[in-house]
Amino acid sequence: MDTVKNPIIPAPRVSSEARKSLWFVVVFVGLLAAWAGSQLAEAEMKWVVYLLGAVVLGVAFSLVQNKRGFLFGAFLMAMQADVSYRILYDHAGSGGIAFPLSFLAGVALAVYEFSVGRLRTERLRFSGRALNPIVLLVLATCVSTLFSREQFVGFTEIVSLAQYLFFYWLAVNVIRTREDLRFAIGGLLITLLIQSVVYLIQSSLGITFTLTGDVRNAGQLPRPGGTVSNNPNGFASYIIVPLMISVACYVRGTFLRPSFTAVLSALGTVAIIITLTRAAWGASVLGFATILALSIRRGGISPHRAFLLIGFAVGAAVVASPMILARFASAPLESSYNERWNLMMMAVEVIQAHPFVGVGPGAYAHVFKDYIGDGFEGWVYSVHNVYLLRAAELGIVGAIAWVWLLVAGLRTALRATTSSSPEIVAFAMGIAGTIVGLAFEMYWDIWGGFVYNSIFWFALGLAEVLRRLDSQTDTPGTGVPIPEVPRATPVWAH
Repeated sequence: MDTVKNPIIPAPRVSSEARKSLWFVVVFVGLLAAWAGSQLAEAEMKWVVYLLGAVVLGVAFSLVQNKRGFLFGAFLMAMQADVSYRILYDHAGSGGIAFPLSFLAGVALAVYEFSVGRLRTERLRFSGRALNPIVLLVLATCVSTLFSREQFVGFTEIVSLAQYLFFYWLAVNVIRTREDLRFAIGGLLITLLIQSVVYLIQSSLGITFTLTGDVRNAGQLPRPGGTVSNNPNGFASYIIVPLMISVACYVRGTFLRPSFTAVLSALGTVAIIITLTRAAWGASVLGFATILALSIRRGGISPHRAFLLIGFAVGAAVVASPMILARFASAPLESSYNERWNLMMMAVEVIQAHPFVGVGPGAYAHVFKDYIGDGFEGWVYSVHNVYLLRAAELGIVGAIAWVWLLVAGLRTALRATTSSSPEIVAFAMGIAGTIVGLAFEMYWDIWGGFVYNSIFWFALGLAEVLRRLDSQTDTPGTGVPIPEVPRATPVWAH
């Protein structure tokens, strides 16, 4: 009997490579299941879930045709997950040597890129305006660790810094075309959507939960952290990066559908407001003002959309005013600033005692109480100021390196705003707004979480990518023009 084919839905086709991969996966999963059954019989449920998740991802990777896109997307999605595998946890009072999920996903992407020959040693880059401050920051960190009395803690900080540099390197080397850039930006904006929805759910339920299975009450004034942090400061620090890019794309009408960027910008704005974090409010306002100022100077802004977004933000703040007033009542601005000022003066004492090499990376929390005078009153905690914390831990040179890094990243982004490409201009303005806003927030917070630090370093790498793609006319080292290769447009783009 003849087979009748559906004229509308084509019969699925499975390549020979996929069939071979499937047999391999079946055998591998069988062996893994036998081992896992013996090892995880008495393990916590979260480890079983993680293992099953890894198996599912492995099967999916073996079956998909666009393996690079799968790994790149998995890496971008993993950036919002505050999950790490830790070795020597609590040793010397530290968090141990951490290997975050996003870092492992990035390593998988890099290994695949090398395996297929897309990354070649003669084309690898680690350059740009940020190179010199990065070198100085690394040297200051290593030297400070040598003189620290908390050397293991310092070593864990060096590992974290190496991972941040990997995120910067990954952005600079993996994103080689404008299509890669669109994919990366689109992925980051998807995380903005996910985190905003997660935060709204957590806030409405009055709870905060983590991807490691911890659930706790978020307090009388709910201030959760999404899945990127255990506090609202870390959450805000993360979403400011994609939020500023979304705002820039919306007010300039580039890359994404205006309706989509409007929804993203609105959700992100509401989430920032209900974090009840004043530093995040200030950072968002400064970032938005930077985007508006650059847009007015460069041209191409949509005044209607800019005013619409401002009006929405004001309206959302009015709706949330009971929460905002309750926040100010529980933590008045003057008393909060006085608390932070006292912490800053304590940090100054530490800096004066160790001006050249500091007390060691990550060691401030272990030693600062040794410098508290008898007459000290108020909140006793680590200084909520990144610049003073850097100076106290790494010495003045380390603090200079950090400020230099911010300035270098901002200059790179500003350079890209002169591009003839509307997309590059919008992305560059978003990153410039991010750096300005977060530079302000760093004055008020510790800023030590891995997730929001990693996306910030990735954004610094994106700034270098924007500058390079704008000026790039040749394939590096060949002098041959880069051909425009038609590619499938991501679902979030036009």
